[in-house]
Order: sequence, then structure tokens, then C-alpha cells
Amino acid sequence: MRMLASLLALGLILACGGGGGTSGGGAGGNGTAPSISNLQYAPNTAVLNQGGGTITINGTFNFSDPDGDVTTLRLTTTAGSQDTPIQGASGITSATLNGAFSVSTTQLGHFTFQVSLLDSKSHQSNSLSGSFDVVVDDGATHWTPYSAPAALGAEQFWGVAWSGTRYVAVGTHGAIMWSADAATWTRSTSPVTVDLYRAVWAGTQFVAVGDQGTILTSPDGLAWTARASSGTPGNILYGVAWSGSAFVAVGVNPTTPWETAVALRSLDGAAWTASAMPPNMTTYDSRLEAVASSGSGFVAVGNGTVTGGGGQGLVWTSTDGATWTASSPRAYEFTTVTWGGGKYVAMGSVGGMTTPDGISWTPIPTSSAGYEVAWSGAHYLAILNIFLATLYPPDFAAPGTSTVNLPDLWYGHGQLVWGGHQWVCPGAPGTIYTSP
Repeated sequence: MRMLASLLALGLILACGGGGGTSGGGAGGNGTAPSISNLQYAPNTAVLNQGGGTITINGTFNFSDPDGDVTTLRLTTTAGSQDTPIQGASGITSATLNGAFSVSTTQLGHFTFQVSLLDSKSHQSNSLSGSFDVVVDDGATHWTPYSAPAALGAEQFWGVAWSGTRYVAVGTHGAIMWSADAATWTRSTSPVTVDLYRAVWAGTQFVAVGDQGTILTSPDGLAWTARASSGTPGNILYGVAWSGSAFVAVGVNPTTPWETAVALRSLDGAAWTASAMPPNMTTYDSRLEAVASSGSGFVAVGNGTVTGGGGQGLVWTSTDGATWTASSPRAYEFTTVTWGGGKYVAMGSVGGMTTPDGISWTPIPTSSAGYEVAWSGAHYLAILNIFLATLYPPDFAAPGTSTVNLPDLWYGHGQLVWGGHQWVCPGAPGTIYTSP
């Protein structure tokens, strides 16, 4: 944290029982170092870029000095020490010192500082330490719309991915655009005109998937290459995930008479192989809507019809993306799944469930129907419908801490991502929303 050039203000308040004194009465004729105690200050936390990049900390502490010759306040940070003269302290042996200083909120992190006093003979008091945290604002209470380039203004964007330095958004008619900040967007070169639904960043490349079995890759999000898969060309691919060693794309083969859930796997994003349907599959007319990875496996979710009738949630699990197991059907027709906070979170038409492994599932008692869910590192944000979203605590032990109103014309089914310091999600055609 960068401390600004000078303290904003200093003042003295006589402490109870304190009072004036004479200087120079220290032992050995060399005086006595002052002593300080009871440091109090506020605030001790701020969100990133709060106050336009700078906020003020106000604080107090007590001091005593038998010599009554305190002259200087020293503030020490990682950037070094700053000395500021104290006016009106001559002859005072006991008092409360108050002051204010500015700190930068432009960098995330946990920062520390120390305060101490110097007297006229350069004796230094003990130091008192404080700390200050600059944190992200993931409350999703305020959303800002940003427009796509004019040529893409009529396109509906569905998928968004974040590389750490660049966002990529994909949508209808093969539309692709990129941005460094999710505010200013530039059109990318797309080799297809079919709808694209999801995108993922894999450390060295983006991968996007969509209609007609389409799979695209790009090292930078600007120029894209179409990849052939060994799956049915008519597949509709709704989701894609990267585990650190393999990609998985999921969706549906809409061939009549029954829709059939499909999964494809790739080690490099270029060559793809269709996975076999799990041998213990108990549904037909099925589709997979989303997939996520913990880094050591995959969970894919969707919905289908159980043999004998009745719609149910669909869950496939895999350790490598090649061999899959279908778990028992759930009473949730899932539409989204994410990994974060040590668990998978899946949501759908009835509500949400969590699982550490895709096998043992626990309902989220406070949830309602959810269409998208993502993890910020501190909270889960779930888009519930076209106008509402709820922020959930990490353990889901309490109801959502806040229900936020989304902007008008929010579609509620676009891919929600956390970009390190902001939420990003598609809204109405030609629009991307960010929060804060």
C-alpha cells in the first residue's frame, strides 16, 4: 500500500489526569524516551478503488513523556518512514495524539504500518502497529452496462472468459469480441457464423463451443481457429471446462427420436474425441447443460427424462474427462455448475445443491431457481431470474446475504465470471454488464 506524501492533520488532546510538565528531567541528564499506547484507527478496510483511489484513515493513541519534549510523529510503511512535526507539544507530559493520513486503494492486499514518537533528543518511543486491507467488492449491488462494437450491437452474447489480462465474449452468429477491462470491446475475427455459447481460458489459449459441434481455439482471443471433433457434427455444445490437463465440452445430440447427452475430451484443444455414454445411464431424452472442473476431475450437469417418465436432473462425473459415471438422478433440472470454495455448486429449476466430488450431494436449503452461478473467492453469486441475483456465503449456512436487482432486459442465462476484481456477465443484445 502506498502511503501518500504527508499526514493530513495532527492534533493534541490532553488526557485525563495529564498535564503540563517541564522538559529535560530524564535519567542521566540525557532525557527519557516517550512511551505510546492504545492505538485506535478507522477504517481498517476498503474495497478496491474506493474513494476514487484514495481514502483517509483517522486514528488516535496515547503518549507519556516525563521530559515533555515530544517533537515528531514517525509513520513507517513498506515504502519507508515519514516524519511529521507535532505542533504545540512542548511541555506536555501526557496526552492523546490524533491524526489522519491518506492511503491508496488501487492495489489489493493486506498492508501494515507502524507509528512512533521522537523527542527533541532523538529518543524514539516504542512502536505500535496497525494493518489495512484492500479487498474486492463482490456484492453485485451496482451494475454498469457496456456496449459491443457497432457491428455486433444486435448479437446476443452468451459466453465470457477471463485470462487474467483479457476478457473474451462469444455469442450469436459466431460473434466474438475481446476487452482488457470489460468496458471497451473490440471485435475479433471469427471463422464461423453459428451460435457460440461458452468459452474458457486454459492458461495458454481460449476455447469456445457452440452449435453444430463447433469448437474454436485462440491464443489471444483475437484470431480464432475452427477445430474438428470426432463427435456428431450436429451436436450442440453448451459448456466447456479445463482441468489443467484436459478439456471437456458437453451438450446434446438432438437426433430424433431422443435427445442424447454428449461429452467430448481433448488434451490440447485441437483434437477432440467423443466419450461413451456412462454404462449406468438411467435417463433418455437427456442433455448436459454445463461442466466444471476441480482440477482433479469433472462434473457435468443437465437434465433428462427418467425411464418410465418424469423429468430429473442429470449428473455425470469423471476423473479424466474420458470415462464417465452417471450418478443417481436428482430432483433438480440443472442448468449450471461451478467449482469454487472447495466444492461444486450446481443450480437449476428447483434450487441448488453442493458436492465435494459429484457423488455425495447436499441441497442448499435457502436457494431458489438459479440459472448461473460463479465464485469470487469470497462468495457465490447466483442469477435467479431475469431481474434478480443472490449473493451467498461460502458455506451456504445462511440465506443469501443480499438479493440484488439486475438491470432491465437482463437475460439471466449468460455466462457469469469473476474477473479478479469484478463480475462480468452478458445482458441484453450487444451489452456486457460489470459489477462494481
